[in-house]
Amino acid sequence: PGDWDSRGLNYLAKIPSGNNINEQSTAAAKSMIKRAIGGHYGQVPLLGNLATSNQIEAWTLPMGSISRMIRAQATHSPGHITTVG
Repeated sequence: PGDWDSRGLNYLAKIPSGNNINEQSTAAAKSMIKRAIGGHYGQVPLLGNLATSNQIEAWTLPMGSISRMIRAQATHSPGHITTVG
């Protein structure tokens, strides 16, 4: 029901974690996650593999910027602007 197939999940993590990969988690990630936003994908080869094979959208941002964005959300600030954009 709804628009689940077209929208999917956005996965945001400063440092994504989780290295327990099996066939079920790979299939679930492919069908559930549409885009991943993180600072480092070395600890999660599943997301890295899905991103490099263009099965999900992936964005890599500086970990400090992600931390400040999360802090801005928690304090209801309008956002976080870096010197590069």
